[in-house]
Amino acid sequence: MGYERMLLKQCRSGDKERFRLLVGPYLQRAYTTSLVILGRQQLAEEVVRNALIETYTRIRNEERIDNFKGWFHHVLARCILGISQQQAEWKRCEHVAPSTISADGILPIDTLPQGESKQQFLYSVMSLDTGLRIIIMLFYYQELSAQEIASLLNIKEEIIKSRLYMARLKLSNIIYCSCPASKTCS
Repeated sequence: MGYERMLLKQCRSGDKERFRLLVGPYLQRAYTTSLVILGRQQLAEEVVRNALIETYTRIRNEERIDNFKGWFHHVLARCILGISQQQAEWKRCEHVAPSTISADGILPIDTLPQGESKQQFLYSVMSLDTGLRIIIMLFYYQELSAQEIASLLNIKEEIIKSRLYMARLKLSNIIYCSCPASKTCS
């Protein structure tokens, strides 16, 4: 029996310490993803809190879970979508202080620069529209496939791929235009 399966079994019997051990490795990434998508620290904390409550409840209700990591990221994504749909007044997230974005998490983008450039990249992602931001973060940071994102958001996979392409173009333009060496931007 795998370690996660053992922890899940103990969580089902009400062991809260085992639940903490089960979700602990995913909390920093969940918070960072929520913060970049939503742009506000309080909302990111609320999303993580809601995801933890929903996760615990669903585990206790004996929901079948084959791959906890993927399952938890789906729960998190649903919570992010729920909060983002409630927040119609968001337009941009320039007000987030650099110190609120953790540089400790490792993004699964092999060519992503570290340090200050990583902060600039996260700010660039935050400047995208919410729809594109969600898809970029789910694809690159949560490592969900286009098919999984399509299923999660109830959108055709082709639309997800198209939005990923548009988001990459916009990010490329944002990053290129913010470089001191670039002379012109379209």
